[in-house]
Amino acid sequence: MADEEKLEERRVHRRYKVKAQAFAVLASHYLIGQIKNISKGGISFTCIANVKPDSRTFKIEIFTQDEKFHLREIPFKIVTELDVEDRIPSSVLQKKQINGVFLELTDDQVAQLENFFQNYVLDEN
Repeated sequence: MADEEKLEERRVHRRYKVKAQAFAVLASHYLIGQIKNISKGGISFTCIANVKPDSRTFKIEIFTQDEKFHLREIPFKIVTELDVEDRIPSSVLQKKQINGVFLELTDDQVAQLENFFQNYVLDEN
C-alpha cells in the first residue's frame, strides 16, 4: 500500500475509472489488459504477463469493447509494474498491474483522448 501512496503523491492529473470495458494493448509484446484507471497524463491497467520487456518505453493502443473508440500509437512509459495477488492456478503466468505515463502526444491524440474522457470515464464528483 505504501507504493500506491507514493505513486498517488507523484500524480499531476486526476485518475478516473472507465464506464465501459476498455483495454490497453502493448502490441509489440502481445500484452492486452483491462484499464483500471486513466488520466490525461497516464494509465493503469492489469494484464497477464510472464515476460519482462527489454525497454520501458512503448507504443500502446486504447480501445473499447464495443469498438466505438480506438486510439493508436500512443507513446507510453512504464513507471511501475506490480504483481497482483491472485495468481492463475497451475500457471507460470502472473497478473500484473502496469502503471505508466503518456509521453509526447500529437494534437490528434490529445483530441481523441479528450473524446475518451467525455464518453467513457466515470465522473466521481
